Amino acid sequence: DTDGLDLAGAVKLPTRSFECGGASDWRPIRTTETPDGEHGAVVGPVANGTNAWMQTTFAGYGSLTFAWKCSGEGRSDMLQVVVDGVVRGSVGGTTEWATNVVEVLGEGDHVVRWIYRKGRSGSGGEFAAWLDGVMWRPTDPGELTLAKALNENLYWLTDGDAEWTPKAA
Repeated sequence: DTDGLDLAGAVKLPTRSFECGGASDWRPIRTTETPDGEHGAVVGPVANGTNAWMQTTFAGYGSLTFAWKCSGEGRSDMLQVVVDGVVRGSVGGTTEWATNVVEVLGEGDHVVRWIYRKGRSGSGGEFAAWLDGVMWRPTDPGELTLAKALNENLYWLTDGDAEWTPKAA
């Protein structure tokens, strides 16, 4: 029973709107088995050879943190986070809760989509995925470090005695 809990509230982003699509809808769930022991979002079971997704949009530079897990077969069933059409992380098979952090770089709006992909066959696991504790922390582009740039497909330009400055690739 979710007692009026919506998807945004379930993943701890009550001011955001989420869209869902694919073979099955993500839905809020009340359970003590989430990292906060209260509630989160779940999708599944998802049929063989299909996927289900949920997405929202964030603006500008920021740090996205969330907890996720999935229950499926080996490498054929996986949960992915995709930012602006680029896979930025994935977990596959049957996992325990794990926290993931994704740095989102660039001006403008960024579409963040979580996709659970079910392989073409198999019977292991629950064919499901969970998401909880989504947090967005806007960051100043000036906080960008060389390590983040190297991890985020950026390059650095310098000339003479100038400081290193980030530029989008």
